[in-house]
Amino acid sequence: MMPMWYRSYNQKLIIRQLLAIGSLALVLRLVYLYLALDNLGMEKLWNYANDTNFYWGIARLFFDEKSFVGSYGLFLVGPGYGLILAGIQVVFGTNPISPILLNILLGTLAPVVIYLLAYQLLGLRPVAFMAGLISAVSWTSISMSCHILTDQPYFTIQAVSILLFVLGLKTGRCKWFLLAGLVGGVAAYIRAIGLAWPLIFLFVAAVMPRRVVFTTRLMSIKRTAITALIIILMAFPWMVRNYAVHDVFTFGSNGGMALCTRLVAQTYAVNKGEYTIMEYREMWEQDEGYISEEMGQGYKKAMARVKEAAVNHPDWMLAAMWNNIEKNIRARNYYVLHQISVGHSVIETINRRFYHWGGYVLLALTLAGLLILAIERKHLALLILGCTYGFYTLITGFSYWQGSRLHYPAEMAWSILVGYVVYAIAKWIRRRLAGT
Repeated sequence: MMPMWYRSYNQKLIIRQLLAIGSLALVLRLVYLYLALDNLGMEKLWNYANDTNFYWGIARLFFDEKSFVGSYGLFLVGPGYGLILAGIQVVFGTNPISPILLNILLGTLAPVVIYLLAYQLLGLRPVAFMAGLISAVSWTSISMSCHILTDQPYFTIQAVSILLFVLGLKTGRCKWFLLAGLVGGVAAYIRAIGLAWPLIFLFVAAVMPRRVVFTTRLMSIKRTAITALIIILMAFPWMVRNYAVHDVFTFGSNGGMALCTRLVAQTYAVNKGEYTIMEYREMWEQDEGYISEEMGQGYKKAMARVKEAAVNHPDWMLAAMWNNIEKNIRARNYYVLHQISVGHSVIETINRRFYHWGGYVLLALTLAGLLILAIERKHLALLILGCTYGFYTLITGFSYWQGSRLHYPAEMAWSILVGYVVYAIAKWIRRRLAGT
């Protein structure tokens, strides 16, 4: 057992490292915002991502400003982020700088959460510090923090949910599972992909070797079910609302629509060659009412088209998914490239090299980290990080053309795994030197 003085020293060192990482993250994001505004101005920065106006339109719906984007948007992505934006407007007005500053705050907290998650999983300060540092300087995180988009809020809040869940598995205490569910439910309202996490959490509890804090494996599954049930119950009312309004029992249509208007359109464009991807998308959206007052029926037609493609051409769809995954894990960061004029040639060079070989190196390091965890039988870290990276990598197969932001949530896992590989290599070198 560690002496009291060492535990106190360790805690103080962790606090100092967290402050350093958080401060660095905050400064980098504020500098990015300054440079982007200086280069583009607020109007061009606002309009760089089409989704910004989309979510702003949803927010205005809560003020009785009827708009088609609001009505369609509520069905597409749910009310979560729009409601947050509406709350900000009530308190701070409609100046877009307020939600951007909130995202910067969440972007500053993200590396702190990643540090804590790494430390809880592995108990190693050097790995936690490297993981937090990677998250702090991540170009994708920095750029996503400076926009009115769901990427950064979802990342930070979902990472907190995973951290709380890990605390639950390590201590066995119900309060952590309860909090993990509440926070995970908020994340799911911001992005419906969070609704996959009840299954992931249950899977981890089911296959993980029993920890001493649980008398039986069934006990750990029951505690995990608290987290899963809360997330589902939080989403349930909105699913009921969509069933009542649109005759579709789903939280949001975005995932299904992405499968149809992106993946299926891509599949047919590549293999049939009758139309381009965009021509397929525009044709289906107009002819089948995906974006209309009959959006519920349009969603059903989209799902029928996905089912038809999956049944008749599963090989085409899997090939398209693999192509998207392979491209998205090494995608360029177009936000930094087009929004920052300082060091443009350097940014372009780094982007190009990451696309050609850097993404593959990152993938190799991530897989190496998982392999080392498996060899060392660190089951909790292996399952949490493996499921996180695997899930957020696989779903990039549904879409394309958005740069590095699509694979950004996987950074919750790969930042820790890369840090662990570096730590393992340094440890091996020290041992070799000591042996000589």
